[in-house]
Order: sequence, then structure tokens, then C-alpha cells
Amino acid sequence: MRSGSKNLTWTFLLLCPLFLIASESFAIILHPSGEPDLSSWVDRPDPNALGRWRSNASCVAVSRNCVVTTQHQGGSTGQVVIGGSTYNIGQIWDHNDADLRVVKLQNANLAHFVELYADTNETGKQIVIGGYGKGRSSILQNLGTTYGYTRDSAGNSTLRLCTNKINSTGVAGDSYTSNIIVADFDGLNEGDSTVYEGTIAAYDSGGGWFTKDGSIWKLAGLSRLQVYILKRVTKAIPIIIFMRRGFETGPIPQHFSLIILMRCV
Repeated sequence: MRSGSKNLTWTFLLLCPLFLIASESFAIILHPSGEPDLSSWVDRPDPNALGRWRSNASCVAVSRNCVVTTQHQGGSTGQVVIGGSTYNIGQIWDHNDADLRVVKLQNANLAHFVELYADTNETGKQIVIGGYGKGRSSILQNLGTTYGYTRDSAGNSTLRLCTNKINSTGVAGDSYTSNIIVADFDGLNEGDSTVYEGTIAAYDSGGGWFTKDGSIWKLAGLSRLQVYILKRVTKAIPIIIFMRRGFETGPIPQHFSLIILMRCV
């Protein structure tokens, strides 16, 4: 996330595909054997800087009285829960082109907030993703091989963190024109998987993507959109499929999870 001249532009985080299904506003999905213990995971962003946007999204504190989130989940009134306290939404500034909004909270004096990542050298960097919302439910298998998970039915009440790695950058546009940052959801111990490999799911929209700048975790972008491939799976199931390299000729051909992140420039 770049912050030059205080103008906020945005980016997207994306993967690649076959059969695409897009869904906006997601929560963190982790592998069963890769869930972090937040009490012992010390080198990570401060979870108190992550908040709940109303009842359907997430947000990140960037000053003592302001948070950033996405526009698409809507809502110009209501409440934000962050750092253990509840605040009413005060003033909102929506970006003209990007799926981004800056929100001033009423009577807030937040003790925990993050800086913006100022560079564009994200490729290859490990990131931590945080957000509130739906988690993992059922394990999906084909011929004994796990290839993904269904999402649970919970609301945006639980904070989850995971790790991933940025694979590349580019430019893309849909209803919002943005630069893109690319990462994929790997199986544990497969491909470029990280220790707490994860992806976004429902109600993570507006949640943070953090990268380390020296010893400081800074905000590199916000979760916005996930596109994933459905192959030999019913389209009616809300699922998260992870990439399995080496299965191109097997029962589950190479699957990609497409995640879209916004980078603040």
C-alpha cells in the first residue's frame, strides 16, 4: 500500500482459472492442520487494529479515529466494533473509482492502528491476512483427496488470521479499476504454501493484508473479492478450493483460488 501525497488508489489481489464463480464480501478459511494459536503466534499484526464493519464486513484502523474498508458491502450508518469498543459511523469518504472508503468514527481515540505500506515491491513477500466472518465448515474430498471446504453459516463475529504469499502483480478492472496483487490458496506443504496458509471468505471484505517493513507490520491492502474454480463440483455449494500442483492428470485437476486485494497507493 502506497501512501504518497495522501491520495488513496487501490489494487486487487488475484489468482487464475477454468470455471469462475465470483463472490464479494468474504472470511478467513484455514486448513484444519494449519490453524494458528493466536496466543503463541507473536510475530503478526496487532489484531486490535482489525474491526467489524456493521454486520457484513471487516475494516482496519489507520489513525486514532479513522478506519478503511471497502464500498461494495454498503452501509452509511451503523456501528463499527474495533479494539474491544463500539463506535458509530461518522463521516464517510468513498473513492471515485476504487472499491475503497475511509470512515471517521464518532468519539474515537483508538490506541491501535497501522501505517500504510509505501512500496510496490510486494511480489514474493509473505503476508498476514485478517478479517471477521465465515470460517471453514465441511471438508470436500474426491476419491479420498481433499480439495476444498464449504463455508460455515456464522456472521462477522470471529476474528481470524492466516498467512499467504504474494506471487505477482498486475492490472485489472471490473466495476472498479485497480492494480492487482496475486496470491493463491495452496494445500499445506504444497507449492508455495505458508505455515498458516489461508484465503478469504464471506465478510472478510475490508479486512487487512499486512506485510512486514523492517520490524513493523504495515497495511498493504484490503480484501475485496474472491474468484474460484468449480470443476466436478456442484455450483450450488459455497466452497473454497485450494490449488493442488501435480494433479493436472488426476481426479482433481489443478485448482486455483482467486483472491482480490486492494492496494492503497
